[in-house]
Amino acid sequence: MKGLESDIVELETISETTGDRGYIEILKEKKMALANLLDVKVQGALVRSRFLNINEMDAPTSFFFGLEKKNGQRRVIHSLLSGTGQEITEPSQIRRRAVSFYSTLYTSEYEEGETLSEGFCNGLPQVSEEANSLLEGPLTI
Repeated sequence: MKGLESDIVELETISETTGDRGYIEILKEKKMALANLLDVKVQGALVRSRFLNINEMDAPTSFFFGLEKKNGQRRVIHSLLSGTGQEITEPSQIRRRAVSFYSTLYTSEYEEGETLSEGFCNGLPQVSEEANSLLEGPLTI
């Protein structure tokens, strides 16, 4: 982008002094390319900084792009406490600790076994054989 800006300044100087139409056309193309690049950069910053459209913000300034950076930093976990209570600041260790924590948190407590299911099912009311045969018969209206 810096190279494009310097090309535009150079072409403006040349086209003003010479008045050559070829330079003026190239200048227009370079200005359009720069405008497109800035538009893409601004739209990305708008999305990331949670503004719906450019009308909600002044012209793209360093404040505007700083706001994007600030919002990005808010989404990052900067530190966590380990299982022993020590502060972890290294990103790879933070990821490992988070995975470990949630893996432990969501570990199933279910244990399959006949004694467990028998203990749960004992004493439940049962349908009589007569009622069961009526229930399994054809529907009548």
